[in-house]
Amino acid sequence: MSANRSFTRKQFTNGGGPSNMMQRAAKAVTDALPKDHGFALMVFPLDSRDGGLRYVANASRESVLKLLKEFVEKQQGSPTVSDADKVVESAKSLLKDVTPEKRMDLLSEMFSGYCQACGGTDSPCHCMNDD
Repeated sequence: MSANRSFTRKQFTNGGGPSNMMQRAAKAVTDALPKDHGFALMVFPLDSRDGGLRYVANASRESVLKLLKEFVEKQQGSPTVSDADKVVESAKSLLKDVTPEKRMDLLSEMFSGYCQACGGTDSPCHCMNDD
């Protein structure tokens, strides 16, 4: 298939064109991958102004959305859970070198402004577990 071939939105939804191609590709990828691996194939017109993205996956929609969000955050340089874990480990390392009194002051300062029950920043918090 040529890289310049384009499909109309109707071809995506009428069982021809990319829709049928995507199902065949999904079967081929599923057959080629180990049983414990997932995939998501996305197809879109390169010159589309209205999106036109279609995808097929062997994972749940929720799983694909979660992975896509993680991918976008990583590509945009947003902090991830693993980055937060690194910050926590670094803070722990620094806190071990201060006196217990100073450590408690720093921890108190760090947690001020957060609900101690849910971690929210609303004041008052609506989780119903705050003071």
